[in-house]
Amino acid sequence: MDLREDEGVEILGVRIRCDYIGYINGKAVVAIEKATKNNEVSSLEFAKAYARFRGFRYAGIISEDLKLYDLKENKFVDDLELDFIEPDEKFGRLALLFFECTQCECKRSPTRQ
Repeated sequence: MDLREDEGVEILGVRIRCDYIGYINGKAVVAIEKATKNNEVSSLEFAKAYARFRGFRYAGIISEDLKLYDLKENKFVDDLELDFIEPDEKFGRLALLFFECTQCECKRSPTRQ
């Protein structure tokens, strides 16, 4: 996996930075952590804003399960559709934004072990 760090951005009043950016099975993956507390912004809205900022098609929310939101179709992706997700030619890549639901504190992504 090719990894690189991100200096961070401020979106919806929340300062965040990438925990890592890399590729798994040919698909771009971004894991982030919040740098400030903010309970006013929902996890979905935050992840959607960050994915749009980075030019990604999919926003991922990790709570108890991973839920993917398709920004192009404006809907959650059914579990049955996940096997058929391929890189979108228009966007040039498929990116999953993993947002760990930590409203009160920052901590490392569970995918980075």
